[in-house]
Amino acid sequence: ILGRGTESVAKTQEKTQGSPGIQALLQQTGSLRAEPSIRNTINKETSVLAEEDRRFVDKLIFWVDNPPDPSTVVDAEKEQKRILGTQALGKPINEGETPAVKRKRKKKNPFNF
Repeated sequence: ILGRGTESVAKTQEKTQGSPGIQALLQQTGSLRAEPSIRNTINKETSVLAEEDRRFVDKLIFWVDNPPDPSTVVDAEKEQKRILGTQALGKPINEGETPAVKRKRKKKNPFNF
């Protein structure tokens, strides 16, 4: 962040306006050597934190978790019946629709994170 060379410091000093006292203060505090794109660096590093904050606020306001996992849970009992039925008919076991367990999304208590 502060690792710029003396050429950059000279250019920054030319651009910075102010009295010799202000120039001396800026030079002693290292602000003339500061990275000009520091705001972009900070924004990149904190974007993850902003996303976590958004999820926290969503949980607090709407009392629901993030969207459910897109994977499905197979209903074992119904699947067994389906497989036995297709085998009895002489069809391949991958024919037909696999029964899945359908779960309702539950709203949570606002303090249950």
